Amino acid sequence: MYDRYNFFDYFLIDSHIHKLNYTYKILSVVLLLFCIVIADGIIDMFVINFFVLIVMLFSNISLKLYFNNLSIFKFLMIIIFLVFSLIYWNLDIGFILMVKIFDIIMYISIINMTTSFGNIVYGIYNLIKPLDKFFDVSKMSLKIGLNIKFISTLYNENYKMIRSKKLRGVRFNDMSFRDKISSGLIEFNCVYKLACRKIEELENIMYVKNYGISEASGNYRLNKWGKTDTILLVINVLVIIITFIY
Repeated sequence: MYDRYNFFDYFLIDSHIHKLNYTYKILSVVLLLFCIVIADGIIDMFVINFFVLIVMLFSNISLKLYFNNLSIFKFLMIIIFLVFSLIYWNLDIGFILMVKIFDIIMYISIINMTTSFGNIVYGIYNLIKPLDKFFDVSKMSLKIGLNIKFISTLYNENYKMIRSKKLRGVRFNDMSFRDKISSGLIEFNCVYKLACRKIEELENIMYVKNYGISEASGNYRLNKWGKTDTILLVINVLVIIITFIY
């Protein structure tokens, strides 16, 4: 369970966050991203961080798993901090941008790790359903969900392949630069094909479950909109208001 290659994987356990309506979960991601974009001060980021932390704790998933996901982006966060601190000659700006990346990664981790792939797709579908007159919402929702899943699948397959090679005694550090490039290209081709195959399987599973025909094939009956969803939605709105005020 604590393997690093479980990047953004879904964990089936009992928690308040797992039981939330999945349409709210997708909506909450949109609202939080909006808050993060408009946030420009320490107070704003403190409120957003507090909200993310509370949701994280109520997910009943070990913090180690969340920080494993975060560690993948640590160099990106450091680069953003240094670049923007130097551009604006202001450490506060660099720090705020780094914290924003932290919040985005953590909250997306929470949603992915507490919501099955099928429910994420249905959540996206329900959220953009009013746009059905303009394009095929069911196909668009599935495509978005598959693209999100493809990123994590690609990383997970790559990590598993690297770990497998190390266990067989392959020493990457001893390779020449040319050999590393050659090995990397071959490895990426294999990993890409494996990831594509898994994504294709997920797509087929969704259609076997009558996706686009019957919403009951998801977890709709178990995760109806409840009081907790309403309370958290109100909190989301309050966070937006606080962000606007401060």
